[in-house]
Amino acid sequence: MALLALLLVPAGALLPSGAGAQNTPSRPTCLSLGAGNTQLTVAWCLPASDGGSAITEYQLVWGETIAPNNNTITNWTYTLTGSTNRTYTLTGLTNGKRYGVHVQAKNTNGVGALSTVKHINLASATPLAPTGVGATAGAASAALSWTYSDISGSAITKWQYGKQEKAAGQSDFGNWGAWTDACVTSDDSSCPGKRKYTVSGLTNGSTYKFRVRA
Repeated sequence: MALLALLLVPAGALLPSGAGAQNTPSRPTCLSLGAGNTQLTVAWCLPASDGGSAITEYQLVWGETIAPNNNTITNWTYTLTGSTNRTYTLTGLTNGKRYGVHVQAKNTNGVGALSTVKHINLASATPLAPTGVGATAGAASAALSWTYSDISGSAITKWQYGKQEKAAGQSDFGNWGAWTDACVTSDDSSCPGKRKYTVSGLTNGSTYKFRVRA
């Protein structure tokens, strides 16, 4: 008479080591990221299955995006944690950059499926440069406008502008003047919309260049 032994595994349970087919683990779940100064901390939960062999460590697959407001990553780095702990800190990163991270579990059969990717921005030590600076001429004035992506992680307290002037009849612009406070971001009366400012006291007939910083 033949005998058959069968192990039943409850639905949703982590498949124990040595039971069933020997495969790589399924993907880790509940991935989260925490930003710090030139570093980020990654945390995650157990995968639904260890593939029939105990998890020995985890691997982070991560990289810097091509821009702070873009999720595209062209160069990925593979970092083994050397531990079954479900948290790891990536160090030596660049403030002001955006990063994406996956996690994989590893057992004796190999590295398992990738978790879903998470993205995070690291705070800049100094504010990022405004973009899209424009100027509209008025009577002895210029209305400045600019755009700014609030991903640096640091609150902007004021805006400043600099200007170059080329007087009528001159062939070249003069030197950049000193940075001048445009407005404080907490005061909408001096900084309407927090992304525009009117420079007054200019000379009609002169040509100006402007730059803006946070």
